[in-house]
Amino acid sequence: MTPTLRILLLFITVAVLPFLPLAAPPALLVGIVVALPFLTPTLRDKILTGTWRLRWLLTALVVLFVFFSAAPWLEIVARIAVLVCAVSAVQVALHGVPPDALASGLARALTPLEWLGVPATRFATRLVATLDAVPQIQALIAATPAPATGSPLARLADRAASVITAIDTGPAPTNVGAAPLRRD
Repeated sequence: MTPTLRILLLFITVAVLPFLPLAAPPALLVGIVVALPFLTPTLRDKILTGTWRLRWLLTALVVLFVFFSAAPWLEIVARIAVLVCAVSAVQVALHGVPPDALASGLARALTPLEWLGVPATRFATRLVATLDAVPQIQALIAATPAPATGSPLARLADRAASVITAIDTGPAPTNVGAAPLRRD
């Protein structure tokens, strides 16, 4: 399947998810959980990692719905399931797509926006370059030791300053020299 088709199907999937009946997203979530053991290890890890990164947002949603809303539990579960299904759909759609193919597919999928004056190719290239740099920055943050003294805010500020210094003095990111996209 071409990257453009994958991205268009992803757009449609994410757009339709919130409008499904309340019982459908939890059923999809059960299907994802059942399918996890049959997925490739890298795809399974990406889905689980993406879901784990949503933990604070999901916690906030539960707190907001439970304490500040009279919504039934099924609606709470459905909203959480929509988010987890969207993250899973993104991981499945983009699994195994190289960054240059992703940028090209995204540029083609967003071509109608150029009629409105939005530079789709430029947007796609920058988005993919940013997404490509995220793992490098995560590795740099993990490799930067946290200061042992001071208040939590001071330790966070010191660590952030160390990471920024390492970025400024370190080698250039690997995605800077990416070739420009061809327009077919």
